[in-house]
This record gives sequence, structure tokens and C-alpha cells, in this order.
Amino acid sequence: MDTKTLVVGQDVYMVCSEIYIGKGKVAKVTPDGVEVHSGNERLRFDKDGNELDVSRRDRLGFGPSPESKFHTVLWQSAPEFGPWHLDDIPFAERTALLEQKRRDWDTKISETQTAEKTPNRLASSTTGENRP
Repeated sequence: MDTKTLVVGQDVYMVCSEIYIGKGKVAKVTPDGVEVHSGNERLRFDKDGNELDVSRRDRLGFGPSPESKFHTVLWQSAPEFGPWHLDDIPFAERTALLEQKRRDWDTKISETQTAEKTPNRLASSTTGENRP
């Protein structure tokens, strides 16, 4: 993501470890990158759309530390603690994709629940159940 194309007030999606997606709004654009507000957080991104370590440290409340191997491992490897990246897909297109995935999921859940409530007619016809 080239942050030079963003403008203040623009809605953006942020992706973390290709698993997590967050929404934000561009609050400040500089030659070095952008600042995005998401909820009560301010995240800073470089000109390529990668979250800066200082922003990540503020968000998490910790960073890599020679005194804490645990925090260092989290910082370096745990996907939920990874850095955010600004999404390259336009906001409206990503929203449509997410909404379609939600509809697909809802359909799958509905079909599963319906299948669980419907007796298996093949099994009942072969066993003689439900026959007069």
C-alpha cells in the first residue's frame, strides 16, 4: 500500500497476519507515512503501509526485551501480536468481500442446522421406520 494515495478522513482496512482485519480512519498524512485512528488507538504506518514498531509497542504495552524472553517471542512470532499492514484492496471492494463471506457463512450454518433437524429419509426407508 502506497500511503501517498491516502487522504485524511479516508476509511481503511488493516490486516494482521492475514487472519485479523480491523477498520480505521486516516487521521494524518505525512511524507513518511500515515496515522490511522481505530477505536481509541492511534496506529502509525510507514510509507509502504506497515505498522511502525513504536506504534505497535504503544498498542501492545510491551516490546521485545532482553529481560523477558516471553515478550520477545510474542513480539516476533505470535500472529495476534504481529504488526498491522494497510490493506491494498480498496475499502468498498474489501467490504463487499467481507459481506459476501458473512452471507456464505450464514448460509452454511443455516443448512447445517436444517440438516440436523430433518430426519434422514434414506435411513428411515431402509429400516422400515415411519412406514404404515
